[in-house]
Amino acid sequence: MQKPKILIVEDENLLAKDIHHILNNLGYNVSAIASSGEEAIQKASDTHPDLVLMDIKLKGDMDGIEAAKKIIGRINIPVVYLTAHSDDTTLQRAKLTGPFGYILKPFDKKDLQIGIEMALYKHETELQLRKLSRAIEFNPCTVVITDTKGNIEYTNTKFNQLTGYSSKEAIGKNPRFLKSGKTSPEEYERLWRTITSGKEWRGEFCNKKKNGEHYWESASISPVKNTEGVITHFVAVKEDITESKRLEKEKQDMEIKMLVSSKLATLGKMAAGIAHEINQPLTYISSSIQSIREDFEMDDVDKESIVKTLEKSYRQVERINQIIQHLRTFGRADDLEMKNVIIKKVLDNTLLLLGEKMRLTNIDFVCKEDAGVPLIRGNENQLEQVFINLMQNSIYSIEEKGYKGGRINVEIKNMNEKSGIQIDFSDTGKGIRPEHLENIFDPFFTTKPVGKGTGLGLSIIYSIIQSHGGEITCKSEVGKGTTFVISL
Repeated sequence: MQKPKILIVEDENLLAKDIHHILNNLGYNVSAIASSGEEAIQKASDTHPDLVLMDIKLKGDMDGIEAAKKIIGRINIPVVYLTAHSDDTTLQRAKLTGPFGYILKPFDKKDLQIGIEMALYKHETELQLRKLSRAIEFNPCTVVITDTKGNIEYTNTKFNQLTGYSSKEAIGKNPRFLKSGKTSPEEYERLWRTITSGKEWRGEFCNKKKNGEHYWESASISPVKNTEGVITHFVAVKEDITESKRLEKEKQDMEIKMLVSSKLATLGKMAAGIAHEINQPLTYISSSIQSIREDFEMDDVDKESIVKTLEKSYRQVERINQIIQHLRTFGRADDLEMKNVIIKKVLDNTLLLLGEKMRLTNIDFVCKEDAGVPLIRGNENQLEQVFINLMQNSIYSIEEKGYKGGRINVEIKNMNEKSGIQIDFSDTGKGIRPEHLENIFDPFFTTKPVGKGTGLGLSIIYSIIQSHGGEITCKSEVGKGTTFVISL
């Protein structure tokens, strides 16, 4: 460790040499000795000592206080005064220079060592505090310090720039003056309970600037404790996330538009199958009405038979209504509600729209489900879009093999390592070539001929699964089929 360098400023030659000798014995390095104020200023500039021992009464036009003032103004060096004078006038002048200590003459070796060590420690501490202060003051995040009642005691430059309030306007107020009304009272209560219990709180705020404009912040608020562990202040460090929130909203809007586009394409592809689904019960109802009419015309009315026929017809009407209602729900673009979902029910709804298509193409559908499969948190509409897209891709892939028939298997499994489910969705279609597998979830990537696909289906599936906090992977073998593994 390098020895501290000390500049001695003393106009009495014998005393200066004595101090030099003491400092050497104490392990300090004397950088120079000066006998006047002017010489002290020059020596300080030349040698850059770690500390100046400054006699207040110096011969010449400049005393030690004036010399110290100039040294401190030019170089950030701690000064300890050596003086035999303790009158109030001298002390008041000396105080104005911000000295790091006073050593009264005469002094002994111990007094000198203690005075120097305390001054060096105080100076180093002040340097660190100054660095910390600048780091806080010019931090790219807003920093707010409050007392234990929540009243603001400090705000940094970023806070002033972001909110439009000066520190003078903010100090003394409670941060609630920034409320926009978009954060619930319950959230503020949770925040206060957390920090007053000695823990850190993290979350997001929507606050209001001085000009009325709203802005979003990601905040971390922590208690500050003294050496006894008692909370004395709270410190909030907050990052402006307004722009990221705006981009997130734009992304969500774009995803909704893509979802709507995909749904329209899906409905177009399903139109023939849906028409057939509705046409079947309509044919039965039409035939039943014709039969009843003929019975009336022939005066051969069997009341019991008519009641049974009408009941069957009613069930067919209910089936048509179920299909139409489901189509209306599926076509909604603004349904983003997350709730507890039974995944098997979502699959059943998918079959309601695509079951007839699979029957007409001679494709078997097999679904196996583990016992005790939990509910998952999700959006039924979006999850149905996932299964519809997967089923349509499987139907197309099976048809592309060049012969009628095939199989789609779905297995719904419990995930033992965590509370969730795994869905294995496989088909016996033509498969995906290895070089295409890494790109299948990219937007607008498709291996289908022009006019047969938009390239958005699997991209939308991936986005929906991600938004549900899940994962989707794919494995495929050309000529044998494809399996998608979804975890939710």
